[in-house]
Amino acid sequence: DRQGADILRLWFASVDYTSDFKADLSQLDDSREAYRKLRNTLRFILGNLKDFDDPGFDPAALQGFDRYIYLRFKRLLAFCIEEYRKFQFHKVYRELRNFAVIDLSGQYLDMRKDRLYCDGAEDTARVQTRQVLAWMLVNLVKLLAPLIPFTAEEAWKALPECLSDADSVHLALFPDGADSPLSEEEKDELTAWEPYLDVRRTVLKELEEARAAGAIGSGVDAVVRLEVPAPMVPTANGEDWADFFIVSQASVEEGESNAVTVEKAAGGKCGRCWKTLPEVGSLQPTDVCARCASVLEGMDLDD
Repeated sequence: DRQGADILRLWFASVDYTSDFKADLSQLDDSREAYRKLRNTLRFILGNLKDFDDPGFDPAALQGFDRYIYLRFKRLLAFCIEEYRKFQFHKVYRELRNFAVIDLSGQYLDMRKDRLYCDGAEDTARVQTRQVLAWMLVNLVKLLAPLIPFTAEEAWKALPECLSDADSVHLALFPDGADSPLSEEEKDELTAWEPYLDVRRTVLKELEEARAAGAIGSGVDAVVRLEVPAPMVPTANGEDWADFFIVSQASVEEGESNAVTVEKAAGGKCGRCWKTLPEVGSLQPTDVCARCASVLEGMDLDD
């Protein structure tokens, strides 16, 4: 009565039923926290798909971290379907929880908030990000349906009309080939991301230390100066370095030390995206950056 059926189901799904386990109501606290994270992830994605009507996308055309998260979820989808066939619910639960907390909330969704909130509605990169989110959401809800059926059904009913192909998530099917493992080329693509993710972890640690020391208030107050091997200098594997770190500015130079310096960014703070950039104050409107000024210029602000 206090927790709800889905949280109880999530608790039992997390247990390896092939071994003895201790049943204690205090363990529901962990299940409640896992449920909250999963539900909030679904809510965030649904909130960013308002008026979505373009479900088609070309995975081969994806760039940067959109391509990375597509491959990560594609691998997760195949893994979960295979483990469901073996009735290994605890393995599915573990992987879905980790993906929601680490890959989505901790990386992709945090990184894409600026694009989703501040880019123009028809900007190509924003459109592709929403298409990836839509594809992931549909299949994520299907994967969660055996674990938290009531919440999954609630999320299914809230899907944009163009994404729902069945009256109920419990009548929906996975797409053909969803259980296929990644190709060798796709595995190599994921492996190629590891050096960039290692650099990101290092930079985030430096940003946290700078925040603790009072040097910056948040990541968007900062400029990161970084040394990386020559092939990594232009972009973070197709991703803008500043967006990859969720900072206002990034200065990346060739070097072997991977040295990282965090400083307070110079310039004015954009009143729309909150990034600190040199051009803020010199444009019209004077309190926004060049990107936001361009977006505002194309909007009907009287609508």
